[in-house]
Amino acid sequence: MQLGLLIYLIAFVVPISILLHEVGHAMAAWFVKADHIYIFIGTGSKEKTFKSGKFQISIASFFFVGGLAVSERKKNYSWIEKLFITISGPISSGIVVFLFWLISQFFATPFIQLFILFNTWIAVVNLIPIQLKSKQTDGYVMLKLLYRAIKN
Repeated sequence: MQLGLLIYLIAFVVPISILLHEVGHAMAAWFVKADHIYIFIGTGSKEKTFKSGKFQISIASFFFVGGLAVSERKKNYSWIEKLFITISGPISSGIVVFLFWLISQFFATPFIQLFILFNTWIAVVNLIPIQLKSKQTDGYVMLKLLYRAIKN
């Protein structure tokens, strides 16, 4: 059973959770009228790309390691629009937690519990302001945006 949960975590929970988190950023960018929205899932060589309108999703060979959403627009985003786009990833993860918690009230399984725990982890870790080399958490980006807004 433990091996089955580990495979389920790596092959399903992690990539789907990362995708849902990044879709949160992407939907906020769409809401503020981004011209192009790119979602990258995983690391390594690009294996598959899907395009639809303004959206492009690229999936890499190590699809269970990280994600990124990037958006572009001719007119620069205001700091509040950037803040909205940034906070929308953790909010999206929080919504997933809530929905799966509701489901767990009727169908409590280790598979659903794993989804709840992993998405909670994504939401919380992304709110902690951390920068490692060139990678920044959503919390770090939000702190930078708020600092710049207060400073100006």
